[in-house]
Amino acid sequence: MPRRRHGAWVCLVLLCCASLLRAAVAAYCYSNAQKVADLFSSKSPYAKLRGNMTKKDLVPESCHPVQLWHLVRHGSRYPSEKDIRTFMDVLPELKARINSCAGCGKLCSSDKKLLHFWFSNLNESLAQTLAPEGAYQQEEISSKFLNLFPEILPDNFATEDYKFRYTATQRTKESAMAYARGAFGSHAKDIHMPDPVDPDPLLQFDNVCSKYLAEVELSETSMREERLFWFGSQMQGVISRVGERTGVLFTPVEVQIMYDACRYYTAWEPETPSAWCSVFTKSDLKVLEYWQDLKYYYRSGYGHRINYEQACRLVQDLVRTFRTRVEEGKGPRGVFYFTHLGAYLKLMARLGMFWDNTTLTHEDIKARRLWRTSIVGPFSANVAFLLSRCADDTWYVGMAVNERRAKLPGCRGDMGCTWEEFLELLGQYENCDFDAICENDPPVVPEDQGSLGGSAGTPSTLLLVAVLQPLLRLLNRES
Repeated sequence: MPRRRHGAWVCLVLLCCASLLRAAVAAYCYSNAQKVADLFSSKSPYAKLRGNMTKKDLVPESCHPVQLWHLVRHGSRYPSEKDIRTFMDVLPELKARINSCAGCGKLCSSDKKLLHFWFSNLNESLAQTLAPEGAYQQEEISSKFLNLFPEILPDNFATEDYKFRYTATQRTKESAMAYARGAFGSHAKDIHMPDPVDPDPLLQFDNVCSKYLAEVELSETSMREERLFWFGSQMQGVISRVGERTGVLFTPVEVQIMYDACRYYTAWEPETPSAWCSVFTKSDLKVLEYWQDLKYYYRSGYGHRINYEQACRLVQDLVRTFRTRVEEGKGPRGVFYFTHLGAYLKLMARLGMFWDNTTLTHEDIKARRLWRTSIVGPFSANVAFLLSRCADDTWYVGMAVNERRAKLPGCRGDMGCTWEEFLELLGQYENCDFDAICENDPPVVPEDQGSLGGSAGTPSTLLLVAVLQPLLRLLNRES
């Protein structure tokens, strides 16, 4: 008898929990909780996540800035041609299925209206190009630096005071031009921007690193944790809840398409609720965000050593740029690089930023993790190093990530690093043997290449890229 009574109580508790869960799903209305849409991993809108740094955050008293090194991911972009076709072909059909299910699901009336009035406004000519919001982001970033550090970006300047470099893509070129407009206004047209190097062993080093391509991009096991999470119970719960909210059963692929639409449309218009976000609950978006974090952790973060070891090329460029100014008084006022998510995240890992004490795995979501690509790597993500000279003839290096004050792990001060600390932490990367790290044979980077000069692809580089061109095009869709 006691056992039967105990079993009845268990059933009652389970029924109550299920009822509470259904009530929570029904009560959630995306239209009234838009802030949750900020956290979309690599497709997060920069405007909602940027910091509010001040000059004091990067420059101590009695010091004045003399040189800025700024690495910037391109702004919000449109999807690949394939993904645009998917949006155009699949999303209207999904919308019709949801709308035709009268009285089904648990969407609130305002969320239903979002889906009802949604329509596709894309065409394939937009593929991989910078969106208007992306250009606006870049202008806002540079104008912020202009206002804070007029010593770096003065009204009167010479073109040789600045070094711009972008990859051979429309979205990075247009980002560089938008950044120049924000910094120099009508004088932006006077800034010299050399033609891009293709392939670029500095800004897209991961495209010419043989070991990385073999052990990560082409490996069947390198992304195991991401795949296990995708097929695990957490993701299955998301798919189930999407069906419960809409009243329609969807395949995992269809849920992924809706998630991508939710992210892209939010990135293009951050202040406008995205209809496709309404099918997800807050908890769903957190699960999907962790799935993306796993993806980039193992593709571009701490998941594999080669991911960050190859990023020494950018650190080498940073240290040599500053050393030339400190020791010789030479070099541009500003170095501005425009690249992609992969290179940016790998640099973050090489610098030791956003490192968690434990490895991210598929087994559970680490809610308090530091490696959170929504915060670290949204569209227009950027890292800036500012070199300042102080009254006592010492030097100081400040750092900002996405316009928030940051500090290199190992610096002892509350803010940035003294010049001596900076060299102690990063000076080792001045001797970056990229080809040895990447096991490139033949080598792809000339041994005598200086960091301040333009990089040039060697014949062996071109041969490597020619062989791997289909893969590289696929990689570029992700950044």
